[in-house]
Amino acid sequence: TSRGCPLHCSYCTYPTIEGSSVRLIDPKRVADEFEQSATLGAQHIFIVDSVFNMPARHAKSICRELIARDNQMPWTCYINPLTFDDELAELMAQAGCIGMEVGSDSGCDVVLQHLRKGFTTSHIRQLHALAQDAGIADCHTFILGTEGETIEHTRQTLAFIVDLDPFAAIIMIWVD
Repeated sequence: TSRGCPLHCSYCTYPTIEGSSVRLIDPKRVADEFEQSATLGAQHIFIVDSVFNMPARHAKSICRELIARDNQMPWTCYINPLTFDDELAELMAQAGCIGMEVGSDSGCDVVLQHLRKGFTTSHIRQLHALAQDAGIADCHTFILGTEGETIEHTRQTLAFIVDLDPFAAIIMIWVD
């Protein structure tokens, strides 16, 4: 649905690979591709944009187009907490979204700031609540062992994951 990533996460290569300016694909074309995939026998689509909901207005337009066409193809995508709101959650669910992957990365605000994520644990909690309310499964990826992370930061992240209780959590460990 788009190419490029406007974010500046300290470790990420997406802006280098795809560029930092976002190029959008027309929502009608996206819906056409959903329909074409169905005729070819696809049973699920994973939208692999670096972040589906940036910009949010574009994501909402895609959802509205899928809804208008009565999309029956289940799909998942990568989501960022920054521009995820109740309207987008509801539109995604109505459009057939059944799951999302969230690069939460840490359950500690100090680490999130160091990673230049641009959001806090409060944003992650809000996304989780909105996803639950809309019936969309949320899978969160967390990274342990980033530069400058302490054992206390790691404990905070593990406690955060338990308290958040997402549909799924993936924990990656970075080692030097």
